[in-house]
Amino acid sequence: MTKKPLPPAEEDPVIDGYLASLQHYSPSQGFDDRVMAQVFTPAPRWLQSARTRVRSLVESGRVWWLLGGLSGAYAVSLSLIVTLIALNTAGVGSFISSLLSNVGLPAWRAFLGMAAGITRSAYSVFSTTTVSGQIVLAAAATLTVLFVFNGWMLYRLMQPVQVVRIARNAPL
Repeated sequence: MTKKPLPPAEEDPVIDGYLASLQHYSPSQGFDDRVMAQVFTPAPRWLQSARTRVRSLVESGRVWWLLGGLSGAYAVSLSLIVTLIALNTAGVGSFISSLLSNVGLPAWRAFLGMAAGITRSAYSVFSTTTVSGQIVLAAAATLTVLFVFNGWMLYRLMQPVQVVRIARNAPL
């Protein structure tokens, strides 16, 4: 042993030869994504509980009784409503006409007044500008394309997540 540190090749040439013959090991590109794809986080407790209850309903066959009861209740209530309307056509007709004349007509007039005011103010803004028709047409076309693009993006964002399963023996 000397006080000056020796380079590794001179300190133990046999071990240095073995280490030099080994491949360099480092993760390949995308290693972190492949590892994180296999990490599963547990669902919240309330969701696990709801899944357990639904699974027990389906496995026991009680779900069909529940669905049958709900659809039967809907059918009974719908037939009662249709029967009451059929027996009281004069009363229902007068109620609907009074509702339309007392509530619907004033609401429709208020809506038309607001629409006319908005149209009037927008027209006054556009009529005072000196923008050419081609620029307005280009802006309208651009906004239409953006609207369609935003609708498509919303559709894509609302798609369920696609889970890619990696085989257990696949190299990372």
